[in-house]
Parts: sequence; structure tokens; C-alpha cells
Amino acid sequence: MFGTLQPRTCRLEGDAEDTYKRFYCGLCKSLGDHYGTPSRALVSHDAVFLAVLCDALSESAAAKSKCRCPLLPVVHRPTFAPNETSLRFASAVQMLLGDQWLADRAVEGKRLARLVRPLASVYVEKANHSLADLGITFDALRGFEHRQAETERRALARAEDAAAPTADALAFVFQSMTALPGIAQASRSTEVGASLARLGAAVGNVIYLADALDDVEKDLRSKDFNPCITGPSLARRIDERRIDEAALALGRAHAVIGRELALLPLVRHRELIENVLVVRLRSTARAATAKARRAAADQSVRTARASLALRTWHHVVLLASFLATWLIGTRGASAQPHRARPKPSAVPSASASASASASAGPSALPPFVSIPDPPEPAPAPTQATDDDHGAPGAAAGGDDGQNQPGSSNPSPNGSPCSGCCSDCADPCKSCCGSCSDCTSSCSGCCKADCCKGDCCKGDCCKGDCCKGGDCCGGGCKGGKCC
Repeated sequence: MFGTLQPRTCRLEGDAEDTYKRFYCGLCKSLGDHYGTPSRALVSHDAVFLAVLCDALSESAAAKSKCRCPLLPVVHRPTFAPNETSLRFASAVQMLLGDQWLADRAVEGKRLARLVRPLASVYVEKANHSLADLGITFDALRGFEHRQAETERRALARAEDAAAPTADALAFVFQSMTALPGIAQASRSTEVGASLARLGAAVGNVIYLADALDDVEKDLRSKDFNPCITGPSLARRIDERRIDEAALALGRAHAVIGRELALLPLVRHRELIENVLVVRLRSTARAATAKARRAAADQSVRTARASLALRTWHHVVLLASFLATWLIGTRGASAQPHRARPKPSAVPSASASASASASAGPSALPPFVSIPDPPEPAPAPTQATDDDHGAPGAAAGGDDGQNQPGSSNPSPNGSPCSGCCSDCADPCKSCCGSCSDCTSSCSGCCKADCCKGDCCKGDCCKGDCCKGGDCCGGGCKGGKCC
């Protein structure tokens, strides 16, 4: 119980407000008489309501009295007699509620609660003895904090399930009133006991859920358990679906309260009890629900803003990375020394082109490039004999030497190296296109049939060209043979 069972005094009429004040001051006096003056600081509206409900079920009303107020010793407050059954019961329950408050915080890890609770064990034993004198015992509620902690640790999906331990405890407390001395005979029946149990369970649900909704934002900051908060510890968030479930559970609980309250055979104080359980509790639950929904809406706005800021920052980082990469690449390109590229030849060498095409292969060319058929080889010049031409080395066909390697005119076969090999003075050394430049030697580039016959291999022209005859058949001119 969390101190929510208090009336809305502006809605009280007649003697109802005076009656509530008498019970409040009577509970304060009863705590001081039975548990010492310091215990008066524990007085709460929840225990006062229990005293009012117990007196409403009693055969006779509590006797009126008065006492000196500890806050204003010169003032005497009107009270009910502190030894009345209703006030003794309420004061004992108040001591157990104080112990339960410490137990809950000790389970949560609060060090001060762990240190103080053993010191209060003496008063807890007095309260249990006082309840035993009244004919009831609260042994069934021992270890309540562990059952509540276990329920919260499992983080059940429904908010109503998390409120179940509190609802069961309040059902037990309300039902136990039927066994108190002085209770009216009509209130001792099994039906009234069951009705009180259902009423207590509904009140427990409202108290727990209203408190959870009211504290949802605070529990989110402090990382305490709340049935309306979901997600892992590092990404906890207010769950709007859980808030809606809690609101529906509150509506069902209010319906039960109204129905069961109408069935109770209350002898007195009906208006005061309805003010607490119907008017005030409903208003408290409605305000808590609205507060939780505002917190969820604010969370959505904060999440949207954080998402926008994160996306903006992501785009800024990407743009900065792109600019840095572009600047570094531009600076590296400008820092490299300029290398002069070789000037391409106006007419590429036929043999070089063929060699490059062969080495590259078809896969090196784009798929849309067609490879032209190689040109037909030019017919090889035939070597003239001594009888045909008197001049040694005269080419067949009456060539006047204009197409020889030393000439600047190109040869008829269109060889790109014709006329560029300056040291190819021998008529047999017709250039075959393997010269790398116009100053290199043309040796080794003779055509296979430069000498008459078919025996010339490789470098067939090492000197004077063989004239006539078969140079490879043992014949030799000038001591040099092919």
C-alpha cells in the first residue's frame, strides 16, 4: 500500500470529514500508546482507511475521545478511543506496512533499509502479538517482498500479473476483518468474506497499477522495475501498449470495486468509504494514466529528435570522409612528377602489331572489336643468277635498288622498316620489319628465301650473298657460305 487510500475532503458532506479526522488522530494516538511515540511518524491514510472499514463492519461504533497533539501540545484533538478494535487492528497493520516498506527496499539493494530493518524487528513482533490477541495472524504474508521481487524479475508481459502479489495481500487483509472481535454477525458470513477478498484484490490492483503509471518516468530514470517499461537495461523505454493494458486493468478493477462495495453490509461510514474507493481512487488512476501517456508521448518526441540528429550527424561524417578522400587524392596526383610519354609511331609495325595481337589474345579485346584477317604475304623476291644479271646481288624483276634497305623509299611490300635500316647495304638483307628504330642493325632480319635455294636458315647473309648454285651443297663464294 502506498498511501493512496485517502478521501477527497471537498466531496465529503455532513459529519464524514469530522469522522475521518477522528480516525486519523485516533490512529496516531494508538501507535504512540502501543509502539512508542516515534512510531507516530508512520501514520498513513491507508491504515486510517482500514480502521474506517473495520468500524463500518462492527456491531457498535468506536467510542469518541480526545488527546493532546504531539505537534501542538497545547491543543487537544478529537479522536476515537485508541483501544478500540478497529484502531488496534489498524495500528498493527501500519507497523507491518512500515516493515514491508523497508523489506521492499532491502530487496532492491538499498543499504540503509538493510541496516534499519533489523532494528525494527522488535516493533514487528509487537504488532504480530497484537494481531494474535485480536484472533488473527498474518503469517501467510511473511516473505511477501520475495514473491513480489520474483514476479518483477520474470518481467511478465501483462501489467496485471505484476500487480498480483499486491492484490493477493490486500485480499487477505480485507478478508481477515471478518474474524475480528466486535464485527457484526451479518459480516461474518462466508459470502461477505469472499466479497471483502474480491474488494481487497481490486483495491490492490488499483493501488499497484496507479502507482506504476504515476512513477513510470521516475522509474525509467532510476532503472527501477515498472510493468510499463520494456526493453533491455541499456535500451529501456516506456511501452505505450503496456500503458493501455494497465488502463484496461484499472477499468476492470474499478468495476469490481463498485459491485462488491454495493454488496457489503456496512453499518456506517458508507459515504466515506465510497469517497475513498470510488471517487478518490478513480481520480487518482485517471491522473496517473494521463501522466504516463504524456511521458510516452514526450519519449516519442525525444526519440524522433535523437534519430534526426543521429541521421544528420551520419550524413555529415560521410560528407567529411568524401571530401577528405577527394582532397588527399587530388594532392597526391599533383605531387607526382610528370613523365613524358613516348611519341607513338605514325604507322605501327606490322610484325609488332601481329605480335601484340597474338600475345593479348582474343580475350584482351572488347567484345565489339572485330579482328581483321591478316594480309596476304607478299611474294618473296627471287635471286637472279650471274647469267641473268651481271651485277652481283641484283634483285629479280629489274629492281634498280630504290627499294633496298639503305634507300629512303619504302619497299613494294609495304614493310614499315623499309628504308630505315642504314647499315643494311647488302642486297640480300631486305628488312623484314623487326627493326626497333631507324638506327639499329638489320642483321638477322633476312627473309628465308633471300638466297637462291631453300637452305637459308636464320642469319643466312653474313657477308656477300651467295651467287647462284646451292650454297648449302658445299659450294662457296669468297669463303663465305650461308
